[in-house]
Amino acid sequence: MERLNEHDMIESCWFFNGSVFGKVNGSERKVKFDIDDVIAERIRASKRRQILLPILTAPATRLSNLMIHIKNMPFKPPERSFCPKCSQAVYAAEERIGAGKKWHKQCFKCGMCNKLLDSTTVAEHEGLVFCKGCHGKKFGPKGYGFGGGAGALSMETGEQFGNKEAEMSNRPKEAVIGAKSGPGPHCPRCLRTVYDAERAIGLNDYWHKSCCNCKECHKSLDASTLNRHDVEIYCKGCYAKHFGPHGYGVGTLAK
Repeated sequence: MERLNEHDMIESCWFFNGSVFGKVNGSERKVKFDIDDVIAERIRASKRRQILLPILTAPATRLSNLMIHIKNMPFKPPERSFCPKCSQAVYAAEERIGAGKKWHKQCFKCGMCNKLLDSTTVAEHEGLVFCKGCHGKKFGPKGYGFGGGAGALSMETGEQFGNKEAEMSNRPKEAVIGAKSGPGPHCPRCLRTVYDAERAIGLNDYWHKSCCNCKECHKSLDASTLNRHDVEIYCKGCYAKHFGPHGYGVGTLAK
């Protein structure tokens, strides 16, 4: 009682029914004290209890209304995505994104060669995914003059993977002997179109590398080893044999 009377947070105190009570300054709150209590801590504890007590003792109707309010809150669970390949749910830890859809890692592979894909190697066509190589074989332009790489030609259509058709092809289907085939320029020997990737280097006119050989002995030629006669080319030996000077005193050019 003496400690309570001297404490500045207590307005008054009294003894009732074997217990000591005190009234807190500036409020109507009455606090019960034990002999060993720290007065300030006891007052703070009673204040917390006074705040929680109405909630803990609320009628069941108030609690049920609170639960209904929580259920009606605008909460949307995330939409679940399904893999286009296996139709199973795709979770974040196993997803790959391609063609505007989410795929499993093991399902995100080329539709022709089954090579696993990533964001740098995937090519999409009508919702399906392919590696860039198979996409070019199946849907890209085919034929002479369409490179599959630097200075390369691609005549492959992916038939080994079951591809039976290509959207485009400019490969010559038929050839007529003695007639020019395809757009120019044309090779003087085979009369077919000469594209840059297959042109013999160093000649002023257009020859296929495979056609740039001696007409007589079929020795491969270049600009420094060929001789011309009409529209044909020959090695120096065959040219001398057929078109060089003949007779006594000519030397070893021809007999």
